[in-house]
Amino acid sequence: MGKIRAIELNDVQRKALEKGYKEGKTHFFRQLCQMVLLKSEGRTSKELAIIFGKCEQSINTWLDRRQEQVS
Repeated sequence: MGKIRAIELNDVQRKALEKGYKEGKTHFFRQLCQMVLLKSEGRTSKELAIIFGKCEQSINTWLDRRQEQVS
């Protein structure tokens, strides 16, 4: 079993992601916001893959890209 990637969000980040999930202009952006929110709640990439109908590798790639943008 692989290492579970933990995502920690502060209140400002969480509120921005919640707003993006509700008001984002593209479906992909809304999904990415939801994915990060779920991941911050301790969900595994496998669980997210089932929720979003994607493979785990895609989930991890999206999360990696999100992390690069934040860093």
